[in-house]
Amino acid sequence: MSDYFDKVYATDISRNQLKEAEKRNNIIYVKERAEVTSFQNDMFDLITCAQAVHWLDFVPFYEEVRRTVKNKGLLAIWGYGLLKIGNSFDDIIHHFYQELIGPYWNEERKHIDSKYETIAFDFKEIKLSKQFYIENDMNLFELEGYFNSWSSVQNYIQSNHENPVNDLITKLKESWGNTNSTKKVIFPIFTKIGRIKK
Repeated sequence: MSDYFDKVYATDISRNQLKEAEKRNNIIYVKERAEVTSFQNDMFDLITCAQAVHWLDFVPFYEEVRRTVKNKGLLAIWGYGLLKIGNSFDDIIHHFYQELIGPYWNEERKHIDSKYETIAFDFKEIKLSKQFYIENDMNLFELEGYFNSWSSVQNYIQSNHENPVNDLITKLKESWGNTNSTKKVIFPIFTKIGRIKK
């Protein structure tokens, strides 16, 4: 956002998350909840919420959006789905995601799996004609770190006292080749975008 807007305000409830965020002159970081903010009325041209709206209390969040966004401003909510690498890797990862750790996801994860079609959205939706993706070149070690960041994996470890990612990486390694070599990893993006008229 900071490449396209003169000033960006970014919020999170986690101080540690904010410490890790990239520092730029036109970004102001604020530790507070999205449902109750300290921002002025009619302040923003665009409000975004990335891979997070399913954790929020929808009613007060949307009220806060209406209060702080300018007339005809935009709310853009987006998230990303299960990664894709291609070949046999996708089948292995899908089985791991759906069958092995599927029961260990929090209830809110269903909104990600439905591409946010199951969340309440109180605004006239703008549909995008283009599909967007996040693309990263990742080696097996980086992929392992990513899988270990999943809350479902941590829930599985807590319940079963073993890490299911170890077995997953062993299976991926059989076809990966050099574990330091990278492969293109694609995360499909889904959106809900609305214009707010006052």
